[in-house]
This record gives sequence, structure tokens and C-alpha cells, in this order.
Amino acid sequence: MLNKIRISNPQLYQLMKTYKLGLVGAYHDVIGVRRESGSPNNNGGGSVPNADHIPPRDSLQKAYDILQQKGMTEAFRTEHPALYEIMVGKDKQLCREVLAHHHQLALTTGNSREAQSTRAELTKVLLSGDSVKLMKMSLLLSNPEVSESLRRDAGISRHQNRLDYLSGEEIQAYHKVGNRLLVDGYSALGLFTYTQREELQDWLDRGELYSDKTAEYQQLLASIRDANNKKQLKRKR
Repeated sequence: MLNKIRISNPQLYQLMKTYKLGLVGAYHDVIGVRRESGSPNNNGGGSVPNADHIPPRDSLQKAYDILQQKGMTEAFRTEHPALYEIMVGKDKQLCREVLAHHHQLALTTGNSREAQSTRAELTKVLLSGDSVKLMKMSLLLSNPEVSESLRRDAGISRHQNRLDYLSGEEIQAYHKVGNRLLVDGYSALGLFTYTQREELQDWLDRGELYSDKTAEYQQLLASIRDANNKKQLKRKR
């Protein structure tokens, strides 16, 4: 996939190649490749790289817990077998290799109010059985630039302790590799039909991932604003 996407910056190309940025697979496979390539085995610190689960494992686990509490696991398994398998099978849950700094910026991770509220939104979408919408929203939240855009639009200011040494174009370039691999990977696992896969690829090709006008972006933004409003109400009491 790296060879199919033109990377004009030789330093970025080498960085992606060295640290396998954009690589997609089950967690143990990604970590295995990291060890074989000699990359730092880091998932939580400040160095490269980190494996970002997409969709977030937190959303998958909470969806499963809700189904169990309501006694609906078998019904969901029958109606949405591929989604169910992703919820319960760790080898079916895909992750993407990213720079640690970008992982920390993404709303797929962390305990901030906005991260928790948007991941809760993913849980709702997962329980609805809409796999295409789930993937679109997961790609939005796993993208550091889109995550920062959601924060800004919700009026949340973040004080970053470090500057990003990659430009927006460079960040988009290596995420583009992972986006396509994620869609292909989950398609191979039966999560998407051919038509749904084409819809997702077209969505990515049209640059909808970086649009603040899509229904998915607006739904996530609304969930953050709603969480902020509840926080303000608690302060006034």
C-alpha cells in the first residue's frame, strides 16, 4: 500500500517505512512486526510508535456489556454476526500503527470528557448494527487533526506540550495508508459487503474524512457539546 500512494517527502517515506506507520492488523500481529523490524515496543509513552485500536476497544467492550445486561447477545450475534465477532474476538479487532503523539491527540484514547462522550456515541452506533457509520466515525475519532477540529468547534482548548514535527499534509499521508488498509481488513473479515466497501472508499476519496459538514462529524460534535453542557449544569448546582 505504501508503494501505491505517492509520498513526495523522502524523510516522511523513510519514517513510514522504518516505523511501519499506517500498518494495520490484529494487535499481536502489529506488535510482532514491530519487534521484527526493531521499532521501539512502546504503547503509551512519548516515542514512536503506538497501536491504535479502531474502533476503540472501550466502545466494543461497553457495547458487549450492554448486550449482556439486556440479555440480547444471541439476538445481536444472529442479526450482526461480523460485528459480534469483532466485539468478542481480539484477533478480529484491528489496530493501526501511528506516532504516539498522534495517538494521544486522537479521541479514540484518553479519559477526557470529550473522548468518553464520543466513544459512547460509537457504542450506540455499534449497537444499532450500522457498520459503515461505525467505521466512518471511528476513522474521524482516530485522526489527530479531526479530533482537534472537533475540540475547537466544541470550544475546548488544549495546551499541547510539544510541537508536531510533521505537517498536516504529512499526517494525512500516512493516515491515508491506514484508512484503506482498515477498510480492506474489515471487509476481509466480513464486516462490509462489496457495496459498503466501495461506499467507504469513495467517502475517503472525496475527502469527507476532513469535512466538518458530514452527518457523522456533526453527530460527534453534538455529543461533545452535550457532555460539556451537562458539565456546566453540574457546576451551577
